[in-house]
Amino acid sequence: MNKRLSTVFFSLLVCMVLLAATMSNTHAQTAANDGVVTLADLGKSEISLNGPFDTSTVSFGLPADWKFTGNAKMDLNVSTTFISAALGNSPLVFGGTLTVGFNRVTVATLVLSEVGTSNHTIEIPASLLVSPREDGLMELRFTLNSGISCVADQHMNVVINSASSTSFLYEEQKPDTALINFPRPIFQSTIFPDLAMVVIPDQPTALELQSAFTVITGLGNLTSGNLEMNLIPVSQLTEAQKAATHLIFVGKAASLPTLAELSLPLEIQKGAFTFTDGGQENGVIQMVNSPWAVRNAVLVVSGNTDAGTLKAAQAVSTGIFQENTAPNLAIVEEIQDTAVPAPLATDQSFADLGYSANQFTNRGVDSQTYSFYIPSGNSLATDAYLELAFGHSALLDYNTSGIVVLLNNQPIGSVKFNDTTAGQAINRTRVSIPPSVAIPGDNRIEIRANLEPLDDCTDPNLRGLWAVTWPESRLHLPFTSTQLNTQTTLDLTAYPAPMIFDSTLGTTAIIFKRDDLASWQSFARVASYLGDRSNGSITKMGVFFDDELSAADLTKYNLIVVGQPSKMAIMDELNAALPVPFEKGSDITQGKFLQVTYQIPPEVPIGYVELMPSPWNSEKVLIAAFGNTVTGVNWGISALVDAPLRSQLAGDFAVINDTRIQTIDTRLLVAVANTPVPQDVSAPEQSATQPETNPSISRPAWLLPALIFVIALIAFVVAAAVVTNLRNTRKNS
Repeated sequence: MNKRLSTVFFSLLVCMVLLAATMSNTHAQTAANDGVVTLADLGKSEISLNGPFDTSTVSFGLPADWKFTGNAKMDLNVSTTFISAALGNSPLVFGGTLTVGFNRVTVATLVLSEVGTSNHTIEIPASLLVSPREDGLMELRFTLNSGISCVADQHMNVVINSASSTSFLYEEQKPDTALINFPRPIFQSTIFPDLAMVVIPDQPTALELQSAFTVITGLGNLTSGNLEMNLIPVSQLTEAQKAATHLIFVGKAASLPTLAELSLPLEIQKGAFTFTDGGQENGVIQMVNSPWAVRNAVLVVSGNTDAGTLKAAQAVSTGIFQENTAPNLAIVEEIQDTAVPAPLATDQSFADLGYSANQFTNRGVDSQTYSFYIPSGNSLATDAYLELAFGHSALLDYNTSGIVVLLNNQPIGSVKFNDTTAGQAINRTRVSIPPSVAIPGDNRIEIRANLEPLDDCTDPNLRGLWAVTWPESRLHLPFTSTQLNTQTTLDLTAYPAPMIFDSTLGTTAIIFKRDDLASWQSFARVASYLGDRSNGSITKMGVFFDDELSAADLTKYNLIVVGQPSKMAIMDELNAALPVPFEKGSDITQGKFLQVTYQIPPEVPIGYVELMPSPWNSEKVLIAAFGNTVTGVNWGISALVDAPLRSQLAGDFAVINDTRIQTIDTRLLVAVANTPVPQDVSAPEQSATQPETNPSISRPAWLLPALIFVIALIAFVVAAAVVTNLRNTRKNS
């Protein structure tokens, strides 16, 4: 009985612990909405500092709708370990200090003289809650000083635990909607995810849908793909969705009745905008505070006509506006049909690009970025390089200090410090730039410097840790015209090329089935990805419905076709040219090219990606993202954007099963099938009229009788053994 009671009691105790943990997690999630920012929100599980001297800096953004109403409060949970020192025969306790800085101002100096975990509360004045940085980010800095370790080896270590947090007192305010700050406040790059809902008409025209994808692609470029965007028709927009996130309305004024609920600087009257100059083809861009949630903004990309709406969308993709009668209103009259030519300067110094000398003075890794532009239709020649001009302190540990050069997040070179480079104010080293890493549009060079002292006891006040990159650094950028030979470079491994060879995406078009909302919504991620990778100054990607292609000039486009094959009119002229065609009226391929061919029921999803020269222009390419169900189409589209899948693409045909991809190159299979079978010239030729017979096998005449005799003898011996055994058994009995 006692054992049963103990079991019941233990079960109740476990349930209470689990319930408490659940309540604790719920409270932590709610607290973040109340202005509590944890180390996890800052991307840190903990911060570790090692004596005698160490620093750690964390930068982060806070939402634009936070209006601070008082001082902030930082609660630090600190674990300290060190070895007590000894002076003669007397043990001494030293420790060190932890200096806390916020926005480059010291707010506290904590004395850490005891081993163990301690809690500290620090007030941050409201006057410091304004970022001193150009990017608007807040800056939090911790500096450990245990210099006594240089005299007494106490091995001090300080860990700022994950329980640490900062509380900000704020009230929600309406974010600034002036277009000069765009893409803020739609994109704020804060500790919270940036989300936006793109709202389109219920029955959009092809140009209205093109306008929506132009906005998505442009914002993908402006936010480096960090803005999550979803697509939804206006009639499906719920009240909860209106209040949950930023909204971007894209479409003609008459197609979006919800716009009547907004207080716009240029109002809609009788389903249209009224322009003072009578320009009915103008585009309209307006951004206002959301009437459904204080913290959100609403961007309107519209016009009275399809052409006007597209102008507005293309202007949004540039991110640069000229205000009209209000700072949150812009009216677009014209868009250049051809790209504005950019200067093709072969040699440019950092000073020419607008950069001055940059100093690295912090211990550990610090970085600085520089940008250069490659005009659309051009690529770098193989002799491109960066000539980096740099200098550094002689008080660095050369084994652990140095510089790494990255281009578009790919390492391309490094610099090792030594006494020779320390003895010169300006050193020059040449780093080759691989053409495959550079992309049309904006390219980013990142210089990362890691500075470690020669002696850990070097006092940081000496400022002996430093390195500098000089504005005399020079880029040598010889350009070549980008040419694509579809006969030699047509392969899915090259994707997103050649779509991004034109940084404006003006030579790329998407073909959808009309009213295929699921495919549109899924493809939004691909549009954002293409915008991020193309880095164009403007977006001009085309969109067509497959039932109206007869009036479209497709010869100038690289094409992406999306949908279920059996439901698309384009398949009548496309199917026969596909690497692996589809059965008539079916969404399952005909080919049996894979190692194993399985039977696939119609309701079981499967995705496909196929690559081929465009039927309308053999110098362009066509990529098809197909599927046999809505989920299958989504899998095919995901292979064009999700990194784990995209990296597996190869050849000209891929089958996607959720997270698994099988790829082949059907051109290689055709080549093998067409290879002549080698003939044995030493064998006699067989008459064409004589039927082929199997060759006879010659056996000796005595072999069969001998085999029968041996089998009979074995049977006799076995029978005799059995009879003898039975007799012996009876006799013994």
